[in-house]
Amino acid sequence: MFVELIRIGARVDDGRLLGDRKPAVRILVTQTDLDAQPDADGTRVGAAYFEGQHDAVSIATAERYICSSGAVPIMFDTDGRALNLGREQRLFNQKQRTAMAARDGGCLLCDRPPSWCEAHHIDHWDAHNGRTDIDDGVLLCRFCHLNVHNNTWRIRREHGHYFLERPDSNGTLRRTPLNRRSPTLQRLLSA
Repeated sequence: MFVELIRIGARVDDGRLLGDRKPAVRILVTQTDLDAQPDADGTRVGAAYFEGQHDAVSIATAERYICSSGAVPIMFDTDGRALNLGREQRLFNQKQRTAMAARDGGCLLCDRPPSWCEAHHIDHWDAHNGRTDIDDGVLLCRFCHLNVHNNTWRIRREHGHYFLERPDSNGTLRRTPLNRRSPTLQRLLSA
């Protein structure tokens, strides 16, 4: 009986059983705080707030939340009146993620399979006006995704190839090519 329960659970599509929409939790932060440069110690000045809470969270926390949950910018005038509610299509949809899984074969930075991965915007949606297009997204496992954001690394695309840009121990920016692990794509490109 227990083995059958495990077998049934392994076959369940969690998106269909429980729905794929996350609960709505909002984090409120000003664009000025998001754009502020770190001080000499590398600390980001500013604050963000979860809606309905008075205790502030760090800008780094706000950026991680925006990356994983999306953002809907709202513009206010100097009197506090809402002027514009920005675009909402922030996250990659299931079909886009399926295409990225076929192309990337899993996490581009380690050996995790596509089912363990999240879609990452190589051009951040807010900071770099990134688009939610398949070419501008790559698959990264949660650990690698957090590493990219927490260490301010960048992934860039040139002529269909992806590169990781990060500073070495001397502060020199290094570029490392990222290999997609999809055997089908490799076979297609070698033909």
